[in-house]
Amino acid sequence: MRSRDWTRCALGSLLVLLAATAAGQEAPVDSVDLQIGVGDKVDGTISPPEERESFLVDAARGAVVKGSVKSRTRGGTRVRLELMNPDDEVVANGAESGSGAKLPPTRLEVSGGHRFRVTGDGLEEGDYQLKVKVKAPKFWGDASVASLDPGAETLFTFAADGGSVLSATASPSRGSALLPALIEVVGPGAFQMGLPAPSDGAKKHKVKGVVLPEPGEYTLRLRNVGAAGGWKIAVKLKPPKTQKTSVDLRDEALGGDFFGDQIFVGRVIGPDGGEVSAEEFLGVDVSIDVPAGAVTESAVISISEIETFFVDDERNEAGPAIQLGPAGLEFLLPVEVTIPFDPQAYDDPVAEIEIFVEEEDGTQVAIPGPYDIDVDASTVTFPTSGFSTFEPVSPKARPFRGRFVEIQILTGLENGFGGAFGFNQHTIIGDAGPRIGNGFVRSVDTLTAKWTRGSGSVATLSATQQIGGQAGTIDVVDNEEINLQILSGASIRLVRGRSPDLLVGTVSGNGQLGVSLIARETKGAPTRNSLSGGWHAIVWDFVTRDIPGAGVDLVSGIQTLELDVEFDGTTKAGKVSRDVTFSEFPSTGWQSERDKRRPANGTLLRSGKDAILSMAVGTSPLITEMRLTPVARGDVLMGVTRQVDGSVQNPSEIVSRLVILVRPPEKATTATFSGSSRLRTIELVTTAGSSTGNAPAGAAELILRDLDAVHDGQGALTASGFRRTLVHDAVGARVLTNTGVDNTASYSVRSDGSFDETGPMQRGTLTRKGGLTISLATTGDRMGLGFGLRSRPFPK
Repeated sequence: MRSRDWTRCALGSLLVLLAATAAGQEAPVDSVDLQIGVGDKVDGTISPPEERESFLVDAARGAVVKGSVKSRTRGGTRVRLELMNPDDEVVANGAESGSGAKLPPTRLEVSGGHRFRVTGDGLEEGDYQLKVKVKAPKFWGDASVASLDPGAETLFTFAADGGSVLSATASPSRGSALLPALIEVVGPGAFQMGLPAPSDGAKKHKVKGVVLPEPGEYTLRLRNVGAAGGWKIAVKLKPPKTQKTSVDLRDEALGGDFFGDQIFVGRVIGPDGGEVSAEEFLGVDVSIDVPAGAVTESAVISISEIETFFVDDERNEAGPAIQLGPAGLEFLLPVEVTIPFDPQAYDDPVAEIEIFVEEEDGTQVAIPGPYDIDVDASTVTFPTSGFSTFEPVSPKARPFRGRFVEIQILTGLENGFGGAFGFNQHTIIGDAGPRIGNGFVRSVDTLTAKWTRGSGSVATLSATQQIGGQAGTIDVVDNEEINLQILSGASIRLVRGRSPDLLVGTVSGNGQLGVSLIARETKGAPTRNSLSGGWHAIVWDFVTRDIPGAGVDLVSGIQTLELDVEFDGTTKAGKVSRDVTFSEFPSTGWQSERDKRRPANGTLLRSGKDAILSMAVGTSPLITEMRLTPVARGDVLMGVTRQVDGSVQNPSEIVSRLVILVRPPEKATTATFSGSSRLRTIELVTTAGSSTGNAPAGAAELILRDLDAVHDGQGALTASGFRRTLVHDAVGARVLTNTGVDNTASYSVRSDGSFDETGPMQRGTLTRKGGLTISLATTGDRMGLGFGLRSRPFPK
């Protein structure tokens, strides 16, 4: 499967970045989950080099399977082959053979879905060919080791392929007076069939022509209608004839529709019809019901969830966009498609829901109703004669309801060349009420470190803390703008992009600047399996230390690192991409230091509804464990951890740590980020210099950007919007002509309401998943962190 190339980029002084993921990290899940037959051949593509693709064969216990895989690209990837049982455990490994592998004949010990997993070498990409053979069990037999009393019964269990024809014979063992009677056969799917009685006094009971419809475990019930004695059973199975098929999943065959960061769920459907369901793999209720006669030849019917598409200003996306394939396939009879919708997007789903389809060429049309709507299950079913991308839409803006997590970065410049910095984590719960005037409660938990320079070079460290609750009302202006009106009088303006569960906002005023990211909490608790795999982590520490008799040491460190988490929760040593430290020393002014570190091994485990990361990250040893809340369907973990050495009233060191873990896509190019985004960034800029008198030379700026950005997909970025700059001049000279924050000439705020800049994307670090973009920027004299959301196209 093709993945997008990944590029690191940034726009000059904007420090808006496009990102990097770990090279060579294992994909958290198999990118392909395709059901194939017992003698099928598959042509596929490994891209990126570490991709995994799995192929499901539903086989019975006792079946003998074998397979082979070989590279079809000269100089391409060396492919590996594993056989996994239904518990996802490796039961056999293919032996290396040239550029591929051969799996020896292996007898299956359990019935169920077994997967042939093809994996690249992590170095090269390329095409491959997989061949699979399965020989179904044909004979089962057993004899008693103990006597069966008159009228007593016993059970005999065997396994069979679906469609097998059963012939069974029960007889007494040598010298036994037992008279056998096979009463019934039961099996999977609530299968139960009574069997014709034997002739009176018959020493053998034979049953023929019983069709076993489902693959799996079956049980014969044997009753003794004679004297006590032993017994024997012989079962013969005639497996059904299977039609061998060839499946082409190479990039050139799929047209590049699917990518390594998407899960491709496919099943081979033939003229007899069948159902494809992706709920187990995608976590959303999507299914396709293909009736008999809809296709004349077997075809791979696929499901994949992709990014939602924009229809118009009157229709808002109201559920995931589901891509069904192959695109362009026309059915002789309509098929039934079931997709989920978000009930919060509607007042009356039955009257308001509408399904749109987007074709490969970008054409969008509405599927005419009526639809079959299950309000309780939040699904809508509709017929279609062809496949493309489907999405439910609503004529109403989405209300703000449910439980959200807010991560806030709040900064400020204080009197006397001091400053303030804090990471906050709040919880916002919106009532199940209307779109206008809906109530909400907001739990507030803030801790802000402050440092104020007095006479000479001595600075004083202090902290302010606020814990409590706020209440207010929510007004949904439209599908992208939401206002939170706190009863105390403050108003917070939030913008959400095309992802319904992500919002960004800004804080500006009273000498403070900040950004907020608000995300809906993921339902349910994380599992070890959902936490395993590769994660891209952003860690930002802000540390203030009291130096007795000297002043305050300020250290701010930003790290990006890649974690590779094993299934048992242990994390391999990650690679730190960057660790930048800004320090203010009492007499030497601002300094910037860079370091590269290797974080220690640790664990990432679930803890209730959250995850716990235990790992030595950041610039202070005070914090080694962080609680992270899953958001964005579990693909993002984020949290704030703070530690005060001493008391809040009299601290000697204050550490605020922000940690965001994102499960990154495999790769990306600049085209990955093409389109429109809403960006909110906060940036610290410093200029070092020599001392002048009792105050260090140099200047400090805090820059808040509230931007609309357009990526052209070719490497250029245009950003426009508001830029607010809080400036302090260390020597006290007037920097700007407007009013200073503290009514002196040393501090001032500038607001550019028509900020506009265009430039090339350059090097930087960013990661993106589930519609959320997290940008991290560090240069020699500046560092910044911002949040971006995919948005609708801007008006032309």
